[in-house]
Formats: sequence, structure tokens, C-alpha cells
Amino acid sequence: TQIKLIKKYSDKIINTFKDLYGDEELYISAFWMTMLGKDTRLPYHVDNHVGAEHLFRSAVIYLNEDYDGGSIQF
Repeated sequence: TQIKLIKKYSDKIINTFKDLYGDEELYISAFWMTMLGKDTRLPYHVDNHVGAEHLFRSAVIYLNEDYDGGSIQF
């Protein structure tokens, strides 16, 4: 189910951040899940935490069954 999938990857993200950065108290404060249609693009944008400075880590997971091509830039 979707809940099991979300739990699996949110736990993985938290544990990875703990291993990489030594963070003690981490939790998921927001979660978005969407399914993008064929040829969908996300426009260039910048994430910021103005007004929410307690947010200092973020992660993005793309789960695809039919991935071909594309790019991601940071």
C-alpha cells in the first residue's frame, strides 16, 4: 500500500541523514506525493525556508516504473 511505501522511504531518509550528519532528532514535517503525467515538467524553482528556519534538511524521491531520459539539476 501507499502508507507502507511512504513509511519505508521516510525511515530510509531519516536514517541516511542521521548517518551522514549525526542529526539526533529528525522527523518528517511535510510530505507531498504526486503522479506526473506524460511529458510533464517541473519548472525551475528555488526552495527556501523563510519563516521556517527550523527546516534544514530536505529530500526528494522519484519512483518511476518507466523512466527514460530526463535530467535533474541542483
